[in-house]
Amino acid sequence: MNHIEIEQVNFEYQEANRLALENINLSIPKGSVVLLCGKSGCGKTSITRLINGLIPEFYDGCLSGNIFIHQEDWLQKSVADISVQVGSVFQNPKSQFFNLNTNDELIFACQNQGLAKDVILRKQNQVIQKFEIHDLMNRSIFSLSGGEAQKIACASIACLGPDIIVLDEPSSNLDFESIRGLRTILKHWKNEGKTLIISEHRLYYLLDIADEIIYLNQGRIKTAFTPEQLFKLSLEEYNQLGLRARSLQEIDSLPQNQYAQQLVVENETTASLLIKELRYAIKKNQAIIAIENTNLYSNHIYALVGNNGEGKSTFLKSLAGLNQAIGQLKWKQKSVKAKNMSRLTYLVMQDVNHQLFTESVLNEVLLSMRTLKLTSKEKEGKALTILQALDLSDLVTEHPMNLSGGQKQRLAVASAIASEKPIILFDEPTSGLDYQGMQEVAQIIQSVAPNRIIVIATHDPEFIKQCATDKISFEQGQIKNIQSLKYAKKRSLN
Repeated sequence: MNHIEIEQVNFEYQEANRLALENINLSIPKGSVVLLCGKSGCGKTSITRLINGLIPEFYDGCLSGNIFIHQEDWLQKSVADISVQVGSVFQNPKSQFFNLNTNDELIFACQNQGLAKDVILRKQNQVIQKFEIHDLMNRSIFSLSGGEAQKIACASIACLGPDIIVLDEPSSNLDFESIRGLRTILKHWKNEGKTLIISEHRLYYLLDIADEIIYLNQGRIKTAFTPEQLFKLSLEEYNQLGLRARSLQEIDSLPQNQYAQQLVVENETTASLLIKELRYAIKKNQAIIAIENTNLYSNHIYALVGNNGEGKSTFLKSLAGLNQAIGQLKWKQKSVKAKNMSRLTYLVMQDVNHQLFTESVLNEVLLSMRTLKLTSKEKEGKALTILQALDLSDLVTEHPMNLSGGQKQRLAVASAIASEKPIILFDEPTSGLDYQGMQEVAQIIQSVAPNRIIVIATHDPEFIKQCATDKISFEQGQIKNIQSLKYAKKRSLN
């Protein structure tokens, strides 16, 4: 007997002019792991919202068809009732937090269900042990990195213990070690007989866990694969699907992008930015960021890598003048205080929802061009060219909040490019992006890199291979080394 039945479902978001889901028929057996994949905007997230009840209760639109879970009519149940049986981990986990500290967040759902105090404490202790998150306890929610927030979100779901768990891009902000930990969690849930529905672009860590891979395109289910069938596809056939690599071996075999290397070889490279001293601390004498005597060169694309929680995002904010960092930097031999770096930099944030302000995609890009000495017509033409390069030209009149996660990410990248700032910083720009979107972002970053400094905090090895010239290893708030990229290190998930 199937656990979940979705029959003849069509859905169109309010204010959208196309179907997000069209004629969806899907049967999911109890205890199975189903992987939803496809290009950004294909409908993966919308299917998860059907199952966790956010469609139609929180996302207005036109919905038809039937959804049955446990043989119950799901469309007649409230989100409060559904949440007892379905746990959700969102692409941006911080958007689902309700408390100020991690301890309270872990047990929030259990408290909402009115469980006894001793039961709640027992569940909390079990989850802390199982997820190995002792170091994340008694922490402010606002102090968590993206990867740490993902761990807390998963742990809070496990604390309640629903039979069905939906996860939307769960690896998007995780480092390699955290992805290994996520795999362990997913395997544990599978062994417990949980039904897992995972919307994901990064497939390599899931294909030995998934029972079925559902491939969507433009709101429709195009085909279904077993992992074995997906691996039998030739590389050419697989690439035509527009999916990310199937294994770490495929990633490691990718050649380092030659155009990125030519940026350095063909352009004169001078020390454009000297970080003489850059410090940021919440408490006195407890520096989170401490950078000294580091040169960043124009015509270089730096991949800023390191584990979750090491301070990469804080470093980018400090470099962009967005927090209260102190220190002296030199740009083209002229001293610049850390707090004034915003004049030279544009930061694409990890959560791009924080920097989308206007009512249309086109206006969002035009907003970042407001200081450029161009006519209105010239600005619009430039904006449309950038949007076309990022495959967003068909969405110029859409409200930014109606876009998929990947489309929002590309829009933020478009705004950064349009700003024409000499230093552009990216915090996980490919989280939520499909293979084509990742390639487009890599290509446009390369196209604007001449005479600019680009620094990208990323956990995406495919993206690094596509566009980076150098790797900055970051640990405990410090730059450990800067290495020219010429080879790939082999890794194993096991």
